[in-house]
Amino acid sequence: MRVKRMFPKTEHITIKVDFMEKLITQLKSVMERRGYSQSYIAREIGRSVAVINQFLQGKYKGDMAGLALKITDFIQSDDDRIAARFKKPVFAETSLTREAVRVIDFARKYGTICAITGVAGIGKSMILEEYARSHPNVLLLEVGAGFTPRAFMNALLKLIKPTESHQGTTATLTGRCISELASARRLILIDEAELLPYQTLEALRRLYDTTSIGVVLAGMPKLTDNLLGENGTHTQLHSRVARYFELPDGLGHDDFCVIAKQMMPEAEDEAICNLLFEYSGGNGRRMSNIVRGVYEESERRDMPVSLGLMKICTESLMASQQKKNNRKAIANIR
Repeated sequence: MRVKRMFPKTEHITIKVDFMEKLITQLKSVMERRGYSQSYIAREIGRSVAVINQFLQGKYKGDMAGLALKITDFIQSDDDRIAARFKKPVFAETSLTREAVRVIDFARKYGTICAITGVAGIGKSMILEEYARSHPNVLLLEVGAGFTPRAFMNALLKLIKPTESHQGTTATLTGRCISELASARRLILIDEAELLPYQTLEALRRLYDTTSIGVVLAGMPKLTDNLLGENGTHTQLHSRVARYFELPDGLGHDDFCVIAKQMMPEAEDEAICNLLFEYSGGNGRRMSNIVRGVYEESERRDMPVSLGLMKICTESLMASQQKKNNRKAIANIR
């Protein structure tokens, strides 16, 4: 009986130690990332520097629960301050998004297959998500590497009938998809379609042939090669693609500024917006990373966003990226 009483107590202590170790790691990370001193942390949570020092070394023996609560609250509040300034990227209507939507509309109206390609961070996923949000009858499917025909049909059925269980062979699942889609005009949007293996693309082609449902494949430029096949061998596949739309590697200046001003109010300053455009190369995801870094540095230095601060952050980011590129180049030489 004594062993049984001790076991849950020991288990509880282990969980508590694991939690504290994670909290110590989190606090150290915040301090390093934002340049906070132990005295600053102590002042913010109303404890002494000695307490913070002992906690960081894992040697604190006082009211651990009370201290953990204060530190957890501090970390969350600090993260909230950054989040409040950083505006998460949202869909913005630009000349590129309008053209992409026209392609999607074409696929839906005429029941054809269309393809949208572009580099990472240019906004493909956001375009699909916005279209699906504003058109409830649309099926948006994000695929992954190694998505077999069976996995594809199963995922599609989960979108069509999410409350039901879907089991069976590839042929059985395909038959159910055909039955469901043939009776209703739906549109399938497939994100990261470059990850689909040829066998799955062929299964999708057969599904399309049977149902005449509209399909939009969106992915990296590699998607076009996958649809064509080596030396154009995938004739059955690529001949069914009615339209190809290739997004440029970067947004135009006017389109970029529309998005930048939504994400970062300071980008209303033309000089700041131009600098963002220059360093991001018009890439939305890269811009997002720069803006996060600028706000982080602004908080750390306790100073407003300015052109000078922008230059410091962007040049640091570019230097870091150049180091990564150099390491990759050396690895390739070896």
